[in-house]
Amino acid sequence: MIFEAVTTTIFGGISLKAYLSKSGVGNDSKKIQKIFTLTGLNVKDGKQTLTTQLLKKKNYEWGAEYRYRIPLGRSFEDYLSKQKAIESGINTKSVKIEFKDLRELKLNGNIINNLKDLYTRKLTDNKEIELSYDGLLKIRVYNEPQSTKILWKKEFLKLNTWSVIIGLNRTECIFHDFDKRKHLLIAVATGFGKSVIMKCIITSLILSKPNDVSFSLIDLKGGSAFARFKNAKQVINFGVENNEALKILQDVQKKMKEGYKKIVDDGFEDVSEAGISKRHFIVIDEAADLAEDKASMEILTDIVRKGRGAGY
Repeated sequence: MIFEAVTTTIFGGISLKAYLSKSGVGNDSKKIQKIFTLTGLNVKDGKQTLTTQLLKKKNYEWGAEYRYRIPLGRSFEDYLSKQKAIESGINTKSVKIEFKDLRELKLNGNIINNLKDLYTRKLTDNKEIELSYDGLLKIRVYNEPQSTKILWKKEFLKLNTWSVIIGLNRTECIFHDFDKRKHLLIAVATGFGKSVIMKCIITSLILSKPNDVSFSLIDLKGGSAFARFKNAKQVINFGVENNEALKILQDVQKKMKEGYKKIVDDGFEDVSEAGISKRHFIVIDEAADLAEDKASMEILTDIVRKGRGAGY
Protein backbone atom coordinates (compact mmCIF):
# COMPACT_ATOMS: atom_id res chain seq x y z
CA MET A 1 0.00 0.00 0.00
CA ILE A 2 2.81 2.41 0.94
CA PHE A 3 4.74 1.52 -2.23
CA GLU A 4 1.62 2.05 -4.31
CA ALA A 5 0.97 5.47 -2.75
CA VAL A 6 4.56 6.61 -3.17
CA THR A 7 4.72 5.31 -6.73
CA THR A 8 1.47 7.07 -7.59
CA THR A 9 2.79 10.32 -6.10
CA ILE A 10 6.07 10.05 -8.02
CA PHE A 11 4.36 9.34 -11.31
CA GLY A 12 1.86 12.07 -10.48
CA GLY A 13 4.77 14.48 -10.10
CA ILE A 14 6.20 13.34 -13.45
CA SER A 15 2.82 13.78 -15.08
CA LEU A 16 2.48 17.22 -13.54
CA LYS A 17 5.91 18.26 -14.80
CA ALA A 18 5.00 17.07 -18.30
CA TYR A 19 1.66 18.86 -18.13
CA LEU A 20 3.24 22.11 -16.96
CA SER A 21 5.95 21.84 -19.61
CA LYS A 22 3.31 21.34 -22.28
CA SER A 23 1.44 24.37 -20.95
CA GLY A 24 4.58 26.52 -21.12
CA VAL A 25 4.65 27.00 -17.35
CA GLY A 26 7.56 27.39 -14.96
CA ASN A 27 10.31 28.96 -17.06
CA ASP A 28 10.66 32.64 -16.17
CA SER A 29 13.62 33.29 -18.51
CA LYS A 30 11.57 32.21 -21.53
CA LYS A 31 8.65 34.30 -20.33
CA ILE A 32 10.81 37.36 -19.83
CA GLN A 33 12.32 36.98 -23.31
CA LYS A 34 8.83 36.69 -24.78
CA ILE A 35 7.69 39.79 -22.90
CA PHE A 36 10.68 41.74 -24.23
CA THR A 37 9.58 40.84 -27.76
CA LEU A 38 5.87 41.56 -27.25
CA THR A 39 6.47 44.90 -25.54
CA GLY A 40 8.79 46.15 -28.28
CA LEU A 41 12.01 46.18 -26.27
CA ASN A 42 14.01 44.41 -28.96
CA VAL A 43 15.43 46.65 -31.70
CA LYS A 44 15.11 46.25 -35.48
CA ASP A 45 18.31 47.11 -37.38
CA GLY A 46 17.44 46.61 -41.02
CA LYS A 47 16.66 42.94 -41.41
CA GLN A 48 18.41 42.11 -38.14
CA THR A 49 16.68 42.08 -34.75
CA LEU A 50 18.86 43.05 -31.80
CA THR A 51 17.55 41.20 -28.76
CA THR A 52 17.99 41.57 -25.03
CA GLN A 53 20.63 38.91 -24.41
CA LEU A 54 20.52 36.74 -21.27
CA LEU A 55 24.10 36.38 -19.97
CA LYS A 56 23.61 34.81 -16.57
CA LYS A 57 20.96 33.39 -14.29
CA LYS A 58 21.54 32.70 -10.61
CA ASN A 59 19.12 31.00 -8.25
CA TYR A 60 18.65 32.14 -4.66
CA GLU A 61 16.49 31.06 -1.75
CA TRP A 62 14.18 33.99 -2.49
CA GLY A 63 13.99 33.45 -6.26
CA ALA A 64 16.31 34.17 -9.18
CA GLU A 65 18.38 36.96 -10.69
CA TYR A 66 18.73 37.36 -14.46
CA ARG A 67 21.46 39.51 -16.07
CA TYR A 68 21.01 40.85 -19.59
CA ARG A 69 22.98 42.85 -22.12
CA ILE A 70 20.58 45.40 -23.58
CA PRO A 71 20.67 46.15 -27.33
CA LEU A 72 21.93 49.41 -28.81
CA GLY A 73 19.12 51.92 -28.97
CA ARG A 74 17.59 50.88 -25.66
CA SER A 75 18.07 52.43 -22.21
CA PHE A 76 17.41 51.15 -18.70
CA GLU A 77 14.47 53.57 -18.53
CA ASP A 78 12.85 51.72 -21.46
CA TYR A 79 12.82 48.52 -19.40
CA LEU A 80 11.79 50.31 -16.23
CA SER A 81 8.72 51.65 -18.02
CA LYS A 82 7.71 48.04 -18.80
CA GLN A 83 8.20 46.74 -15.24
CA LYS A 84 4.47 46.19 -14.67
CA ALA A 85 4.15 44.32 -17.95
CA ILE A 86 7.13 42.09 -17.09
CA GLU A 87 5.79 41.35 -13.60
CA SER A 88 2.27 40.63 -14.86
CA GLY A 89 3.63 38.39 -17.60
CA ILE A 90 5.75 36.39 -15.18
CA ASN A 91 2.69 35.80 -13.00
CA THR A 92 0.44 34.74 -15.88
CA LYS A 93 -0.28 31.01 -15.81
CA SER A 94 2.67 30.30 -13.59
CA VAL A 95 2.46 27.62 -10.96
CA LYS A 96 4.52 26.88 -7.87
CA ILE A 97 3.90 23.25 -6.89
CA GLU A 98 5.32 22.04 -3.60
CA PHE A 99 5.64 18.51 -2.23
CA LYS A 100 2.88 19.21 0.31
CA ASP A 101 0.55 19.90 -2.64
CA LEU A 102 1.32 16.47 -4.09
CA ARG A 103 0.68 14.83 -0.70
CA GLU A 104 -2.81 16.32 -0.69
CA LEU A 105 -3.67 14.80 -4.07
CA LYS A 106 -6.34 12.12 -4.17
CA LEU A 107 -4.51 8.95 -5.14
CA ASN A 108 -7.06 7.30 -7.41
CA GLY A 109 -7.72 6.62 -11.07
CA ASN A 110 -8.38 10.31 -11.72
CA ILE A 111 -4.82 11.38 -10.92
CA ILE A 112 -4.42 13.40 -14.14
CA ASN A 113 -7.70 15.26 -13.56
CA ASN A 114 -6.69 15.87 -9.95
CA LEU A 115 -3.38 17.30 -11.16
CA LYS A 116 -5.21 19.60 -13.55
CA ASP A 117 -7.45 20.75 -10.70
CA LEU A 118 -4.36 21.50 -8.63
CA TYR A 119 -2.93 23.46 -11.55
CA THR A 120 -6.15 25.49 -11.86
CA ARG A 121 -6.19 26.30 -8.12
CA LYS A 122 -2.60 27.50 -8.26
CA LEU A 123 -2.93 29.27 -11.61
CA THR A 124 -1.35 32.55 -10.58
CA ASP A 125 1.80 33.20 -8.58
CA ASN A 126 2.40 36.35 -6.58
CA LYS A 127 5.94 36.89 -7.76
CA GLU A 128 7.41 40.38 -7.60
CA ILE A 129 10.29 41.78 -9.64
CA GLU A 130 12.98 44.40 -9.12
CA LEU A 131 14.99 46.05 -11.90
CA SER A 132 18.42 47.67 -11.65
CA TYR A 133 21.29 48.55 -13.98
CA ASP A 134 25.07 48.53 -13.55
CA GLY A 135 26.14 48.15 -17.17
CA LEU A 136 23.97 45.07 -17.34
CA LEU A 137 20.21 44.91 -16.83
CA LYS A 138 19.44 42.96 -13.66
CA ILE A 139 15.98 41.52 -13.09
CA ARG A 140 15.34 39.95 -9.72
CA VAL A 141 12.30 37.68 -9.54
CA TYR A 142 11.08 37.11 -6.00
CA ASN A 143 8.95 34.03 -5.41
CA GLU A 144 6.91 35.69 -2.66
CA PRO A 145 5.55 39.23 -2.26
CA GLN A 146 7.43 41.46 0.15
CA SER A 147 6.01 41.17 3.65
CA THR A 148 3.68 43.96 4.77
CA LYS A 149 4.29 43.19 8.45
CA ILE A 150 7.76 43.42 9.97
CA LEU A 151 8.46 42.27 13.53
CA TRP A 152 10.52 44.70 15.60
CA LYS A 153 14.21 43.91 16.08
CA LYS A 154 16.86 45.46 18.30
CA GLU A 155 18.95 46.00 15.16
CA PHE A 156 16.47 48.70 14.12
CA LEU A 157 17.82 50.97 16.88
CA LYS A 158 20.89 53.11 16.11
CA LEU A 159 22.12 53.91 19.61
CA ASN A 160 25.08 56.08 18.61
CA THR A 161 23.30 58.28 16.04
CA TRP A 162 20.05 60.20 15.57
CA SER A 163 18.92 57.73 12.90
CA VAL A 164 15.49 56.14 12.93
CA ILE A 165 14.20 53.34 10.76
CA ILE A 166 11.51 54.46 8.32
CA GLY A 167 11.26 51.36 6.14
CA LEU A 168 12.78 48.24 4.66
CA ASN A 169 13.37 46.94 1.18
CA ARG A 170 14.39 43.46 0.09
CA THR A 171 18.01 43.80 1.19
CA GLU A 172 18.38 46.54 3.81
CA CYS A 173 16.82 48.86 6.36
CA ILE A 174 16.14 52.46 5.34
CA PHE A 175 17.10 55.05 7.96
CA HIS A 176 16.61 58.80 8.34
CA ASP A 177 19.43 60.54 10.22
CA PHE A 178 18.14 63.75 11.82
CA ASP A 179 21.65 65.06 12.42
CA LYS A 180 22.30 64.92 8.66
CA ARG A 181 18.81 65.87 7.46
CA LYS A 182 17.20 67.92 10.18
CA HIS A 183 13.61 67.96 9.00
CA LEU A 184 11.20 65.31 7.75
CA LEU A 185 7.93 65.94 5.93
CA ILE A 186 5.56 62.98 5.67
CA ALA A 187 2.80 63.40 3.10
CA VAL A 188 0.44 60.82 1.63
CA ALA A 189 -3.30 60.25 1.19
CA THR A 190 -5.60 59.67 4.16
CA GLY A 191 -5.32 56.20 5.68
CA PHE A 192 -1.86 55.38 4.29
CA GLY A 193 0.03 55.50 7.59
CA LYS A 194 1.32 59.04 8.24
CA SER A 195 0.46 58.87 11.94
CA VAL A 196 1.76 55.30 12.18
CA ILE A 197 5.24 56.19 10.91
CA MET A 198 5.37 59.25 13.20
CA LYS A 199 4.53 57.06 16.21
CA CYS A 200 7.26 54.63 15.12
CA ILE A 201 9.77 57.50 14.90
CA ILE A 202 8.84 58.83 18.36
CA THR A 203 9.08 55.33 19.84
CA SER A 204 12.47 54.70 18.18
CA LEU A 205 13.89 57.98 19.51
CA ILE A 206 12.65 57.29 23.05
CA LEU A 207 14.09 53.75 23.00
CA SER A 208 17.46 54.74 21.52
CA LYS A 209 18.00 58.10 23.32
CA PRO A 210 15.83 58.06 26.47
CA ASN A 211 17.96 60.60 28.35
CA ASP A 212 18.82 62.93 25.47
CA VAL A 213 15.59 63.35 23.53
CA SER A 214 12.59 65.54 24.34
CA PHE A 215 9.42 66.32 22.42
CA SER A 216 6.79 68.92 21.74
CA LEU A 217 3.85 66.97 20.34
CA ILE A 218 1.05 68.74 18.50
CA ASP A 219 -1.78 66.37 17.61
CA LEU A 220 -4.39 68.23 15.58
CA LYS A 221 -6.47 65.07 15.25
CA GLY A 222 -7.70 65.82 18.75
CA GLY A 223 -5.13 63.66 20.51
CA SER A 224 -5.86 60.26 18.98
CA ALA A 225 -2.42 59.92 17.37
CA PHE A 226 -0.08 60.98 20.19
CA ALA A 227 -2.14 60.59 23.38
CA ARG A 228 -0.20 57.44 24.33
CA PHE A 229 2.96 59.54 24.67
CA LYS A 230 1.68 62.54 26.63
CA ASN A 231 2.75 61.20 30.04
CA ALA A 232 6.21 60.10 28.89
CA LYS A 233 9.01 61.92 30.71
CA GLN A 234 10.47 62.95 27.35
CA VAL A 235 7.33 64.93 26.37
CA ILE A 236 7.67 68.57 27.42
CA ASN A 237 4.67 69.98 25.52
CA PHE A 238 1.44 68.36 24.33
CA GLY A 239 -1.43 70.08 22.54
CA VAL A 240 -4.44 69.16 20.42
CA GLU A 241 -5.90 72.53 19.32
CA ASN A 242 -4.60 75.33 17.10
CA ASN A 243 -4.40 77.80 20.00
CA GLU A 244 -2.42 75.24 22.02
CA ALA A 245 -0.16 74.73 19.02
CA LEU A 246 0.63 78.46 18.93
CA LYS A 247 1.58 78.50 22.63
CA ILE A 248 3.77 75.43 22.21
CA LEU A 249 5.55 76.91 19.19
CA GLN A 250 6.11 80.20 21.06
CA ASP A 251 7.66 78.27 23.97
CA VAL A 252 9.88 76.24 21.64
CA GLN A 253 10.98 79.36 19.75
CA LYS A 254 11.96 81.12 22.98
CA LYS A 255 14.03 78.16 24.23
CA MET A 256 15.55 77.61 20.80
CA LYS A 257 16.79 81.22 20.60
CA GLU A 258 18.26 81.05 24.09
CA GLY A 259 20.08 77.81 23.30
CA TYR A 260 21.30 79.02 19.93
CA LYS A 261 22.65 82.28 21.37
CA LYS A 262 24.66 80.34 23.96
CA ILE A 263 26.13 78.05 21.31
CA VAL A 264 27.15 80.97 19.08
CA ASP A 265 28.46 83.01 22.01
CA ASP A 266 30.69 80.06 22.93
CA GLY A 267 32.14 80.16 19.41
CA PHE A 268 30.44 77.12 17.93
CA GLU A 269 28.40 76.73 14.75
CA ASP A 270 25.85 74.20 16.02
CA VAL A 271 25.08 71.61 18.69
CA SER A 272 27.18 68.93 17.02
CA GLU A 273 30.30 71.08 17.05
CA ALA A 274 29.54 72.17 20.62
CA GLY A 275 29.32 68.52 21.71
CA ILE A 276 25.77 68.91 23.02
CA SER A 277 23.97 65.56 23.15
CA LYS A 278 20.41 66.83 23.71
CA ARG A 279 17.89 67.14 20.88
CA HIS A 280 14.31 68.43 20.88
CA PHE A 281 11.76 67.28 18.31
CA ILE A 282 8.62 69.15 17.32
CA VAL A 283 6.19 66.62 15.84
CA ILE A 284 2.95 67.87 14.28
CA ASP A 285 0.20 65.57 13.06
CA GLU A 286 -2.11 67.20 10.48
CA ALA A 287 0.30 70.13 10.11
CA ALA A 288 -1.71 71.39 7.13
CA ASP A 289 -4.34 72.59 9.63
CA LEU A 290 -1.87 75.31 10.65
CA ALA A 291 -1.48 76.62 7.09
CA GLU A 292 -4.01 79.43 7.60
CA ASP A 293 -2.65 80.35 11.03
CA LYS A 294 -0.19 83.11 10.12
CA ALA A 295 1.31 83.49 13.63
CA SER A 296 1.99 79.75 13.99
CA MET A 297 3.43 79.47 10.48
CA GLU A 298 5.84 82.36 11.03
CA ILE A 299 7.19 80.74 14.20
CA LEU A 300 7.36 77.31 12.57
CA THR A 301 9.32 78.80 9.65
CA ASP A 302 11.73 80.39 12.11
CA ILE A 303 12.22 77.08 13.93
CA VAL A 304 12.84 75.25 10.65
CA ARG A 305 15.39 77.88 9.57
CA LYS A 306 17.32 78.28 12.83
CA GLY A 307 16.41 75.29 14.92
CA ARG A 308 18.87 72.82 13.43
CA GLY A 309 21.83 74.78 14.84
CA ALA A 310 20.33 74.61 18.32
CA GLY A 311 19.28 70.96 18.12
CA TYR A 312 15.60 71.56 17.41
